[in-house]
Amino acid sequence: MLRHGPLAAGPKETAPLLGILYAEDFDDLPALPPPEPEMDLLSEPTRPLLTDHDIERACSAAVAEARRQWEQDAQHQRGQALAAVADAIASAREAAAHEVETVTQGTVATILSMVSGALPSMCRHHGPAEVRALVGRLLPNLQTEPRITIRVHPGLVPMLEEDLASLDLELTGTVAVTSAALEPGDVRVAWENGSFKRDTRAILASMQDALAQLGLLTPIDITQERRMELAE
Repeated sequence: MLRHGPLAAGPKETAPLLGILYAEDFDDLPALPPPEPEMDLLSEPTRPLLTDHDIERACSAAVAEARRQWEQDAQHQRGQALAAVADAIASAREAAAHEVETVTQGTVATILSMVSGALPSMCRHHGPAEVRALVGRLLPNLQTEPRITIRVHPGLVPMLEEDLASLDLELTGTVAVTSAALEPGDVRVAWENGSFKRDTRAILASMQDALAQLGLLTPIDITQERRMELAE
């Protein structure tokens, strides 16, 4: 035991010097435990913390978890891809339908506009032949009528009278062909209980209404000057 300071009382009479250890100072120290015997690592191997079975099972669990996560992500991506494709198809279908509708309306409007513009000229050039054809188809159905009146443009009266004379029909009544202020392509036929007419202005009005519904407003009319031109 280290002793510091003044001289301590004890069996020894000699006063030790400060900071000096003596043999009797180690008499009261506790005894150290004996050392453990050394282990022979080669003769008795230690047991591993993880066995091959533990490692295999951990690997299988990790692979299963990774596969589950991959399938979940793949399913989510497939869902997003299908949704995007569905949206694209819907948009394309809507755009195609709109395009078809636009083209159809444009085509119909163009055709009606062309026909409306060409109708007056067609009536002037083909009206007489059309009126004669209409009368020739109508009279066989009116053979039992007591009286039939046909009103046409003045220039068509002699043509229709010639056609009536050449028709092989047994009409029980009389057929009167009279002139009227009509277009060359117009005709009005009247009998006891009915009538028939072809009116160029009514046809033009129907076309004008169709064009107006399509948003193509092009006024088409037969003026007095046009009537005189058609009557020539």
